[in-house]
Amino acid sequence: MNPSEKIAQEIPLELAPRKDIEKVVTVLTSAFQNYPGIKFILSIARNEKKAVRDYFYLWMEEAYINRAVFRTSEKYEGVLVFCLVGYPKTNIWIRGKTLWANLNQFEISDIKKVYAYEGDLDRAHHRIMGDRPHYYLELLGVDPKFQGKKIASRLVNPVLAYADRIGNPCYLETSSVQNTKVYDGWGFKVVDTIPTPFIKNKTEYLMVRKPA
Repeated sequence: MNPSEKIAQEIPLELAPRKDIEKVVTVLTSAFQNYPGIKFILSIARNEKKAVRDYFYLWMEEAYINRAVFRTSEKYEGVLVFCLVGYPKTNIWIRGKTLWANLNQFEISDIKKVYAYEGDLDRAHHRIMGDRPHYYLELLGVDPKFQGKKIASRLVNPVLAYADRIGNPCYLETSSVQNTKVYDGWGFKVVDTIPTPFIKNKTEYLMVRKPA
């Protein structure tokens, strides 16, 4: 059990077991099929379907290092990834697998753009939150069949309530203006923005929620 999962034992949500990674990936692939970043991957990948599947699979392999992967139930209506120990971690093995998958799918020039962008996001995260203990909402996806049924709130609210009780702020990034409105309803506020270099007229919104 990783550090975030230990903290998650105090939160009334189910953890998605590592053995269910394929189910988690299926939900996320479906939930984000119309997301700008995923459309960009599809536009440049040599094998579109495999590229998106690998993207989420490798992301989830990394998530099980020090994040909590929550689910609504065994039916997997929705999935939430929260790093409850501040900053996400990876390892050399995951980095190597990710680089190899990218080299087989994308041009080196595109890989450099994405890696530079991810570096900008990581540095902004550290600049904004510093050494303060905080929770990082990394990923939230709801199966399209269950969207509009408050699945997202069922996943997010227990973590936010726990953050309030502990006194920790929460942080997230989103490139969807519509999503900023949803997160605003949960108490998150935009504190900075970063342009998305590989998607025209797109911006990443960096949001912080202070504990109630």
